[in-house]
Order: sequence, then C-alpha cells, then structure tokens
Amino acid sequence: MRAICEALSTQEGVGHLEPGQVLSLRRYGIFGIPELLRQIKRRNSEHAFAAALAILQQRGLHGNYLDNPAGPYTNKDAKLRAIVEFWQKMKATGPADLPIIKQVEAEIAAN
Repeated sequence: MRAICEALSTQEGVGHLEPGQVLSLRRYGIFGIPELLRQIKRRNSEHAFAAALAILQQRGLHGNYLDNPAGPYTNKDAKLRAIVEFWQKMKATGPADLPIIKQVEAEIAAN
C-alpha cells in the first residue's frame, strides 16, 4: 500500500482526483487506515485522505473531495481531525476489541 501511495503522490495537486486511483487504496478497507494515516501525516496525501473518507463511509464528502481536493481539507491537520471524527463515529457502532481497532487507535495516537 505504501508503494501505491508513493506512486500516486506524483499525480496530486492537479485540481481533481481520479476515482480509479483511489480505488486501489480503498481495496484495503479498514486494514489500510493505519497506512493512510501515515501517508497523510508524512505527505498530506490527497489520495490517502480520499480513500479514508470512502472507507469510513463518508460517501458524499468523498465525492466532493474527488472533484475538489483544494476544498476545506487542504492541510494534514484538518484531514487528520476529520478522520479521527469519522473514525470515532464508525467505531461507536461496532466491536471495539478487534486487533485492527487497536492498530488504528495506536496510529491516531502517534501524532
């Protein structure tokens, strides 16, 4: 997944994101969230943020972000705050004792 993010980084900043490119990251589902968080922290990755929105079931926001990544989530802090908020909402609806939940929580805490 890291290699995919790094390859996609050369295609960021063009004003829109291609859904097919983001799909390659979305396929990892919830198991990809820790790496997506790392990519946002390291590079403020547009593709990682878009994939995280889809995984965290923020479909409307995901579509809007694909069309306009220069919108309200331009810096990594805004992206990370949004992901934490959506993560907390999603986590509240499911079991909290799964290993992947602990991995994501650890990555969120590792600012």
